[in-house]
Amino acid sequence: MGCISSCTKDSATLNNNVNTGSSGSTARFAVVGNTLYTVSLTSLNIFDVADKNNPTPAGTAKLGVAIETVFSRDAATLFVGSLNGMYIFDISNRLLPNQLALYQHFTSCDPVVADQNYAYLTLSSKSIGRRCVRGVNELEIIDISNLRNPQVIKMKLCEYSGS
Repeated sequence: MGCISSCTKDSATLNNNVNTGSSGSTARFAVVGNTLYTVSLTSLNIFDVADKNNPTPAGTAKLGVAIETVFSRDAATLFVGSLNGMYIFDISNRLLPNQLALYQHFTSCDPVVADQNYAYLTLSSKSIGRRCVRGVNELEIIDISNLRNPQVIKMKLCEYSGS
């Protein structure tokens, strides 16, 4: 079994019927319908983009520190990766995300992607401004069949190639 080390060019196949934007594992924004989600170091930011010429801030969810990535699995589910874990949100009400769970892991840089049953976290100790230097290099596969109770099913240590 190979290991992914912080993918930069991956994407997901998403349901085109729900007008969902595609995002990779290192994305800092995602578009779902007429809503744009962005992440800052501490927050998930929500924008109404129904009027493409006049995006309107719709809210902010404070999450803590070291927020890194955002991934929209489908029209109802959003995953946010951080140095310490993966947040799962129900975005059925797009402008009012509801946090369902927080899966915590060792301090490590954390790109995340997901399909219907599993979330894939590629934890990396690659130093980005010294934020990840204490981390681990591993792939974690998380069972998300119950979004409120994510469970690790496999951890695979990886060698970091330096790229």
